[in-house]
Amino acid sequence: MSVISHIWKKLQKDPYWLTSLVVTGLLITLRQIGSLQSLELIAFDYMVRLQADQGPDPRLLVVEITEEDIRNQREWPMSDQAMADLIAQLQSANPRAIGIDIYRDRPQGDGQKALAEALKSSEVVAITGLGISADDRIPPPPNLDPSQVGFNDFIIDSDGILRRSLLFAVEDQQKLYSFALQLSRKYLAHEGAEFSVDGKAVYIGSTEFVPLEKTSGGYDNINTTGYQILLDYRSSNLVSRKVTLTEVMSGQIKPEWIENKVVLIGATAPSAKDFFYTPYSSEKNDEHVMAGVLVHAQAVSQLLSSVLDDQPLFWDWPQWAETLWIWGWSLAGGFVVWKMKRSVLLGVVLLTGLGVLGSICFVSFSLTGWVPFAAPALALLLTSGALITYQVFYQSFYDPMTGLPNRALFVRQLRQAISKRKQLAEVHSSSAIFAVGS
Repeated sequence: MSVISHIWKKLQKDPYWLTSLVVTGLLITLRQIGSLQSLELIAFDYMVRLQADQGPDPRLLVVEITEEDIRNQREWPMSDQAMADLIAQLQSANPRAIGIDIYRDRPQGDGQKALAEALKSSEVVAITGLGISADDRIPPPPNLDPSQVGFNDFIIDSDGILRRSLLFAVEDQQKLYSFALQLSRKYLAHEGAEFSVDGKAVYIGSTEFVPLEKTSGGYDNINTTGYQILLDYRSSNLVSRKVTLTEVMSGQIKPEWIENKVVLIGATAPSAKDFFYTPYSSEKNDEHVMAGVLVHAQAVSQLLSSVLDDQPLFWDWPQWAETLWIWGWSLAGGFVVWKMKRSVLLGVVLLTGLGVLGSICFVSFSLTGWVPFAAPALALLLTSGALITYQVFYQSFYDPMTGLPNRALFVRQLRQAISKRKQLAEVHSSSAIFAVGS
């Protein structure tokens, strides 16, 4: 009992301890039910936009199909013969991989035999769509080896922003690999990097790609179906060199732009409607979106950079560490308010604390670490706000030197006592009248 009594006296003497515990418990509860996820994702997007642009990846080339290209083709989707000619034109410069981010599950115009022959090349990867259900699935071109097929599905967060990359999924006990992963595997095969998958991670060479958990970083109980990782965007609009379909077909590009590269073919024309919101979208007045083929290029660049350039993958803290992190900032806010009382510098100190918190999170993010910002910021502000309110109330009715009730509290309590006495007198008077009447 003496220990409990000592703790209780300590909490009474320094109430910021108890206040910080209550605030931390409240915020952890809010995180578990997902109420803070949107704030954490806003902070995540802001830090993505603050990162330095890494510029185009020299290992990639994107052949974009623009509105002008579609007009030149005079039909869309482009015919099988036109696709076969494009593949042949690229193959003449010896790329390591050619990715076709255009569905080819049905014949288009003339040239079915020519396209089927072109797709037999082992460096070609076509797409399939997993969809939400089996009825929504879009099959790949027929008669392709499984190593030449990758799904182009993305995981979209509840706010419509694309932040995660799905590496592979299992359907009917069959492992299906993403478009970006298949292209990366073909490129890395020339580097001698072996590929393997187990129940815990994806391995390419010596690099381990650990999947996201339900509460990784600022996420709260997300759907982690398949093997997902955070997408590390290389650039807002220039992930690789881009050339148009017309430029390729007319021989206007240099062979060295293609040789030993991963070449991705996809539509960037607005009419194709293959666009996604990204963390960069909120900084653009025109609702900036990114074409699907460029998002796939971002994913390929991330995989290649992790394996070949030792670029670190995103990491986060375990739940217990994040809880301590939130409580620490709550405690700091309470301590500052309680010790500084109502100093004119208190606001400056609290704003400085938020600046320090933001700086720590930004530096961690620059080192590919996702450290929660919104929850500890709220912990700092809520605890300090609660204690400021308590101090205002306390100093209004108690003497700051002696801790005894002051005149204001005495007058307030006296008025309450008089009011209660009058109410009792009225009750007694009413009872007496009722008794006489009876």
